[in-house]
Amino acid sequence: MENAGLYMPFLEAARERGVHEADVLADQFAAFHLPAGARVLDVGCGIGRHSVPLALKGCRVVGFDLSPLFLERARELAAEAGADIRLVGGDARSLENSLGGEAPFQAFINMFTSHGYYGEEDDLRFFQSLRRLAAPGAALILETLNRDYILRNFQPIGIEEAGGVQYRDERRLNLETSTLENVWSFYERRGDDLKLRLRLEMEMRIYSLHEMRRLLDRAGWRFVRSFTLEPGGPGTRPVTPDSFRMWIAARNGEG
Repeated sequence: MENAGLYMPFLEAARERGVHEADVLADQFAAFHLPAGARVLDVGCGIGRHSVPLALKGCRVVGFDLSPLFLERARELAAEAGADIRLVGGDARSLENSLGGEAPFQAFINMFTSHGYYGEEDDLRFFQSLRRLAAPGAALILETLNRDYILRNFQPIGIEEAGGVQYRDERRLNLETSTLENVWSFYERRGDDLKLRLRLEMEMRIYSLHEMRRLLDRAGWRFVRSFTLEPGGPGTRPVTPDSFRMWIAARNGEG
């Protein structure tokens, strides 16, 4: 994560969206009848786009991320907002070693496809580890890419730019493994010129709704609902093959 700063402008640009998504998360927590001041674990919290606004709503939030740089920025944003959150660094594959002493949690969030980078079996172990940290009846809310959308609208190249950094994603979809094979290139803009700063090859397992539901079932979570967000609005609607991202809510099967 030594080059995490190259992705920082894109997280900063998504902060406003994070506030809106935190409203949706709070609504989901209410639907689960979670107690006031519920303990929430934000896995892959990044710069705290969801952790900070949830803390301001009264949740007791622990943010967990691999990047020290992102966590430091999350501390700054929490201090600026007057939000009381705890931030912990570590690898999500050893989550229980880092946070086992702080269990149980009443809710877990896993946003912006913060899984899939080590394959389906590692994802299974990850969701199993969350359940072992869960209180009875705990809620799990995750937001992730929709494989069906990717299939219907596949784009071999994607380009985004924020804060003087251009991010270029060259994609190949492996249908045999449901894996996106990516080459990520980060360029620093200098006037009209672009200078290559970093090039990474990554693979990510992507899921259809029924596949993610089955994975959560295997991990001991009980599927409750799925939805996607209305474009540019506060509402939600059912997931369809034309939904780019999907949200899934599940409950600890022991609850």
